[in-house]
Amino acid sequence: FSNTNKIASSSGYIWENISFESFSNITSVEYFNNSLFFGSEKDGIMNMTENFIIDKNFNGSLLSELSDSSIYISDLKAFSDKMWILNYGTKTPLISLDNNYNWSSYDLGNIDEIFPVKFEFVDDKAVFIILEKSRGGGVLFFNIETSEALNMTSINGRLSSNLVNDIDIDKNGFVWVASDQGLIYFLSHQVKDIDDYFVPNDGVQNIFQDINISSLLVDNANIIWIGTEEGLFLYDHYKNQIINHFTVNNSSLLSNKIIDLQKREDGDIYVLTDKGLLSISTYIKNESSSYDNLIFYPNPLDLKENNKMIFSGLQSENYLKILSLSGEEIIQFNVTGGGFSWNLTDRRGNKILPGTYLIFILSEYGGEGELVGKFLVL
Repeated sequence: FSNTNKIASSSGYIWENISFESFSNITSVEYFNNSLFFGSEKDGIMNMTENFIIDKNFNGSLLSELSDSSIYISDLKAFSDKMWILNYGTKTPLISLDNNYNWSSYDLGNIDEIFPVKFEFVDDKAVFIILEKSRGGGVLFFNIETSEALNMTSINGRLSSNLVNDIDIDKNGFVWVASDQGLIYFLSHQVKDIDDYFVPNDGVQNIFQDINISSLLVDNANIIWIGTEEGLFLYDHYKNQIINHFTVNNSSLLSNKIIDLQKREDGDIYVLTDKGLLSISTYIKNESSSYDNLIFYPNPLDLKENNKMIFSGLQSENYLKILSLSGEEIIQFNVTGGGFSWNLTDRRGNKILPGTYLIFILSEYGGEGELVGKFLVL
């Protein structure tokens, strides 16, 4: 969707274009309570599934108008059995409604209008709200449980720049903040810990600084995807290592200018550039509650044709060991998230040899293991 009355949707690789007659300037989309909702810069919210618009006259509505009588919805999020709404330019911009359209508003401690552009929930107790750059920018942190609000700006030292573009939270609970001036992170979302931010470092120098970072995405393997005007970076914070730097010269990127990043449950990453949209298949799905759907492939694996093996269907925290058929330990992994890719090297950094290998899931790193499968290397 874009700032028009048109949307495009796909099922598989077939795209369908739709135009709305009385709803335009689309800002956001969300699926909630078995319905598809769209937000608009001027027309409020539309329930596309049931074909009605939610504005200030809707039953129980807490939406507020701007001076030009428009209702500006800058973002929508379905979270914790509620639809959360950012009502731009109002004194109570954070609103929610439940499955029965019961409305709630939240006091952010402000006396003037607030101009939020997007938000990110840490859990059902805390939310980070990015504010409009042209009106001072920064981030507003709000604890839903205690109603405690905290302004985060470069002036009070809680941000490196007020020109914030995106926020995401990794599987360790670290809060990552992207701005026109680079990348920082917080170790926690507790109010007492937000005073101090950290800068990613690769062990030699600070990285991702003084560059315009447009978007962030934490994938199912806890790898951070970083969209910039200089291409797409993949960063492993656990290893303090840049895994990949994709550009038009070494990948299928349509442009080095990345606008947005989104992921699907099946692990596909969508990359929006200033020259169009493309998708990247990571094969790393959401984390599972058990190992019943554990997949590792290709199997058999041909070393002449394949340079990695993909694991998916893992749990949130995983300890894996790979042994040769004779019982020799090849390598152990501690993996956070639903999947990862293995570069086929052993613990000494040498490429594995043809043969049959066994995969064990361990109770902890180095602990007792359970055989879950085997694969053949040609």
